[in-house]
Amino acid sequence: MSDIETALHSLAARALLDVVDDVTSRRGVTRQELLGRSRTRAVVAARQELWWLIRYHPGRCYSYAEIAAIVGRDPSTVVHAIAAHERRHASWPPAPA
Repeated sequence: MSDIETALHSLAARALLDVVDDVTSRRGVTRQELLGRSRTRAVVAARQELWWLIRYHPGRCYSYAEIAAIVGRDPSTVVHAIAAHERRHASWPPAPA
């Protein structure tokens, strides 16, 4: 099973594919780009948004380590990506507790 297939399976097991599909449709990227290793600006921004949405998903509090395991990345990468997304959108209301 490829890294992308593993990530999709993990996301599906947690009922998070709707979040993935929402980000892909709004951002104009594919699931493969979003969950792959591409580092183009558009894909990175979409990936950071996805991880932020997973982190602050209503009713589910995923840790950075859990998100990293789901998407097959290092936890420090997830921490950096979520922080970058928050800096880019500093005017947004705070995430729900």
